[in-house]
Parts: sequence; C-alpha cells; structure tokens
Amino acid sequence: MKAIEIRQETNYWLIRAGVGTKFFEEFYRDSCVAIGWDRIGKIGDENGMMSIEELKYLVEIEYQDLLSKKESGKECRRKVSEIAAKIYRFTYEVKEGDIVITPGDDSVLIGRVVGDVYIENNKYISKPESLEEQYIGELNKIRRVVWIKKIDKEKLEPNIKLELRVVHGLSKISNKQVITEINRTIYSYYTYNDETHSVYRIKNQRDIDFEKYAKFISCIYDIYSEIRSENDSLYIKSNINSPGPIELFGKATLVERITMIMQIAFKSGELYRQDVVSEQPIIDKIRDKYKDTDYDDFVFPKGGQA
Repeated sequence: MKAIEIRQETNYWLIRAGVGTKFFEEFYRDSCVAIGWDRIGKIGDENGMMSIEELKYLVEIEYQDLLSKKESGKECRRKVSEIAAKIYRFTYEVKEGDIVITPGDDSVLIGRVVGDVYIENNKYISKPESLEEQYIGELNKIRRVVWIKKIDKEKLEPNIKLELRVVHGLSKISNKQVITEINRTIYSYYTYNDETHSVYRIKNQRDIDFEKYAKFISCIYDIYSEIRSENDSLYIKSNINSPGPIELFGKATLVERITMIMQIAFKSGELYRQDVVSEQPIIDKIRDKYKDTDYDDFVFPKGGQA
C-alpha cells in the first residue's frame, strides 16, 4: 500500500477566486488560481527576481491615482505594501507542489500548484462593484493547479472553516491543526514530516455507536500490541463527529502493517505483498475476536486516496 508523500517544505495557501468568489467555477474548470492588480504584469526576468522594494516602487508608479485618494501618507504606504506583498507572494513564495484551498459560496477546492506564474489578459474580467474591485481589475496573474478535491463547506472540519474567515485574497496557512485537517481531507494514507498517517472515516449521519467505536479502538490496540517493537509509538487524532475522521500516525512500517491488517480482517482484502503472509495469524485472531462487529459504515484508507 503506497502512501502519498507530502514534502516537509510544502506550504499551504488560501487563495480566493476574486472578489465575492466570482471566478470559482472558472478556476475549477481551468485548473488554476489567479490574482489581479492588472496594471502590473509578470515581475522579474531572466536576470533574477524583483525585490519587494522594487515592486513597491512599481506599485507607487502604476497606482498613483488610487494612492492619491488616501487621506494620509501612512495609509498610502500601507496600501502600497499590501498590493506589493500579494503580488510578491503569489509570484515568488507560492511554490510548485504547495497546497492551495480556494473557497466558493457553498464548496471549496483543494489542490496542488503545478506551474509558475504566467500572464493572460482578457480572461477573468468582471464588472466591478466597488472602487477596490475596479483597481484590482482583471485577474491576469495565473498559476496552474491540479484540483485534488471539491468538497461542500458543511463537510469541512472545524478549523478549516475558521480559516476561511480570513478576509485576505491571498494568505499563508500556518496553523498546524488546519494543515492536519487539510491533509486528511484530501488524502487517506500519506506521509508527512517523517510520519505515515492512516485515516479512517465514520460516514453515517447518526449518533456514533459507543460500543462499535470502542471496539474499533480496542482492535487497533490489539494489533499494535502484537506487532510493535520496543521503540514504536502510535498516535491518534480524532473528531468524534458523525461523520468524522480517526487518524493514526507514527513510523511508516508500523502504520502500514496496522492499516493492512485492519483492511484484510474487516474488508475481506487480500494480502498485497508476499512478505506480509506472516500476518495471517494476527488477522485470524482479530477476525475471531471481533467476528460479531462489522464496519460497513467506516471508510478505510486506500493508498494515497481521499
């Protein structure tokens, strides 16, 4: 069973689909994200990156009419920094392989960045409904994204929902719990920060049966007790909701063995590798002990899949 590997250097970003999520369906259709402030095109060239100070100077030149409307020099400088920072981040700090979440009205997209910035005009244009939107202009700075999952907002875990309250058009996600929730939303079996994660999901909409849940945890503990070595540690995170995740994580070999034994014992799976035939006595023991329990309403992890 192969785990998806999420690189340690992966960053996570919230990038909105224009003001009021206007281009959500277009971003989904075109597999991309984009930002505006269209008077400025692609920054930097073959000679290297543009510095943030150079970019601020360019913003001051291109948006003199907007800045002249500001009441104070402090407000003007704040606006210059805000525009420059957004363009700089989108161009230089968002990297290929980073994870991006883009909210719509009723659902969100989660995907992986797969390309550098390019400029395309006359594509993402809308009638401005505010002075700010007028100056943002068309969204002409674009990056390709492979969308991994589209999910209803109501099905999101709680910390992701809180993160969506951030009002900025582009912001970096740093909260570790939010990152955990994003990872297990898009993948059910993955490696991150040198640990392998195996995600089970309770899919029924009713109250969770306590005995079944307790037996599920007991079963994992029984397997863990049988196969662990002296230095093995297993950890668990769970949102006890209906539906909700149960996430195991620890050393790759330990988590892989537990995941395979659970899959074979309860989902009638076959042994997938010749070198785990030795697990059959544990599988038989688990099947016998928990023969009166079924987990049809639990979704078991699959190799790297959501």
